[in-house]
Formats: sequence, C-alpha cells, structure tokens
Amino acid sequence: MTLDEKLAAVKKQLDEKRSALPAMKTELRSLLEGEDSEENLKKAEGVRAKYDKADKEIKDLEEKRDLYEAALKGNEQPSDKKKRQPEQQNYRTAMNAYLHSRGRNTEGIDFEKTDVGTFAVLRADPTDASDAVNAGVKSVDAKETIPDTIVNTPQRELQTVVDLKPFTN
Repeated sequence: MTLDEKLAAVKKQLDEKRSALPAMKTELRSLLEGEDSEENLKKAEGVRAKYDKADKEIKDLEEKRDLYEAALKGNEQPSDKKKRQPEQQNYRTAMNAYLHSRGRNTEGIDFEKTDVGTFAVLRADPTDASDAVNAGVKSVDAKETIPDTIVNTPQRELQTVVDLKPFTN
C-alpha cells in the first residue's frame, strides 16, 4: 500500500467518524432532555462514552493524516526538543569553567576588547528558554500572577463582646 492509498483510507475513515458524531450528539441530547429515569441516564452514559471514544479516534486519525501528508511533501518529522550543537555546549562548559575559576581559566573563551576594558563574550541562543532575558517567557501555560478579583468583605462577623471595665482603674 502506497502513502497516497494510506492517506486516502485515513481521510475516508475521518469522514465516516465525523459524520457519525452529530447523530450521537443529538441522541445524547434527546436522552438527557427526556424524562429523568435511571434507564435514560444509563443510556446517556453509554452514548457519551461512545462519543468520547469516537472523538479520540478522530484526533488520532488527524495526527496520522498530518504525518502522511508531511511524508508525501518530503518534510521530516519535527522533533520536540531542539538539540544543542556541540560547539554551543563546549562554549557553555568553557564559560562555566571561566566563571568558577574566577577568570584564571580562559581556555576556549572569546574576549572582546573595548575602550573600557576586555570582556568575555557571552554567546546566547535566542531560542533558548532558559535564557529569560533574551528569549522571554516561552511557556504556553504561563498565567498572570495578579488575581482577577479581590474580595475585601469579612468572612465572618465577630459576635462576642467582652466587658473590660473590671480591669481598669
């Protein structure tokens, strides 16, 4: 079976699964809007499980379809993690040794001479997420630290009153 045939089969399966989803959705909605009985709830749970399973299968088929299309175009499969070049790792270890030796070990470090003095050159990969100054926040799940609402109302009101007159002169 060639890639074109596999791609066509995956697309056909995707169309079949997608066409079955609206029918399941309307069936589930009618079961839930109908009379409230144990039997209807059991049927609704079963239909919901089928719907979730079909949705998961659609996502898997879409991933397969994307891989087949990428293979047909000749693209490589994208790697999740970017590999560092050996030169970059060597410079990083040399810079680490330079810093820990307090400037005595200068092997493998590039220096830049300015009118103020001589400085070690820091090479930074702008796509490196660990370098927050150059790259910024790259995480998708980073959220604001400021709360949406601030509640200043007391949780509970003080109900007891203590008479302090006997303790005064």
